[in-house]
Amino acid sequence: MDGGGARGLVMGDLPPAVAAITARHVSNQELIVTAALTGDIRAARQALLNDPLVTLPLETAVAMLDELMAANTSYLPQFFPA
Repeated sequence: MDGGGARGLVMGDLPPAVAAITARHVSNQELIVTAALTGDIRAARQALLNDPLVTLPLETAVAMLDELMAANTSYLPQFFPA
């Protein structure tokens, strides 16, 4: 960070063990972006269920996401076309 903003540092390739751990998270983040940009609710649900911190039963997790999205329709117009 400096007055011009944040800049990434090039550090080279990750060690294979670290790359394997981060690959799952990177893939899921890409799915989240896809869902957000396209309004694909199935992709959003899949991303939620892929998260290793989500340990709820499938039906409970999906119901929570649906309720959260319904409560925020004005912020998520891509998921709720007119």
